[in-house]
Amino acid sequence: MAAQLIRPLNHSYLTNIDNVWAAFQDPWYDKGWHYTVPYTVYTTGIGWRTDKVSTDIAALPNPWDTLWNTTYRGETAIIDDWHTAMAMCLLRKGITDINTASADDLKVISEQLADLAHATSPKVTVTMYNDLPSGQLGQCQMWSGDVVNALSYLPKGTSPNVLRYWFPSDGKGMVDNDLMVVLRGGKNPVLAHLFIQHMLDSKVALDNFSYIGYQPPQRSLNPETLVAQGFMPKTLSSCVVKEDYFDVGYRLLELTAANDAAWHKIWLAFKAGS
Repeated sequence: MAAQLIRPLNHSYLTNIDNVWAAFQDPWYDKGWHYTVPYTVYTTGIGWRTDKVSTDIAALPNPWDTLWNTTYRGETAIIDDWHTAMAMCLLRKGITDINTASADDLKVISEQLADLAHATSPKVTVTMYNDLPSGQLGQCQMWSGDVVNALSYLPKGTSPNVLRYWFPSDGKGMVDNDLMVVLRGGKNPVLAHLFIQHMLDSKVALDNFSYIGYQPPQRSLNPETLVAQGFMPKTLSSCVVKEDYFDVGYRLLELTAANDAAWHKIWLAFKAGS
């Protein structure tokens, strides 16, 4: 918006906005949805294979601890996204300001990443959706949609029940959503609007969910029936994103230039030594 790369939306073309959760019809980041419509919602937690990880991660007092468990050295991965991975370190220590500018908090992150590298030497990647089901990894920091997507990558004959996902049941973890916008430089803005209208159609959105694993914030979608509808097995019901998570969860937000540089300095040092 600031760089004038996207167009204001013409709401007359987008009547299917009524199909999405109320919060996204007037989101805090784009009041009046002048520029954006929601695409998918997701949480960030831990995915694992029960045939490679014997620990009941969800039952641990602090499930994040498993990523620092030396038992799983060489079988662990974290997301190759500086903010997502570093915020996890804060949440592990009970710090919920995941956009902090506190020097003390940043020191905690640095120490946690150093301990993580020493304990499990995690793979830093975004291909968990393939590496976990293929058996290359045992446990990973993961987005909920990638865990559902991982079902499609399981080797033939492997039960989907080997996959598990943990996210705080009270919703107090990392939650976020992706967006659809119309580029200002596009030559067919009306067609772009019609495509977004198509993607906001309830049936189309659910069909897309079945392909990509990421849940659309559709009002017609009942989180309690996603398992019955075949979107995921009962053992992955924790992948369901609930509307009230966005009332209590924590979002990754833009940092000031100076703070962004401070975060990146820590991340680059970690990656250089990991």
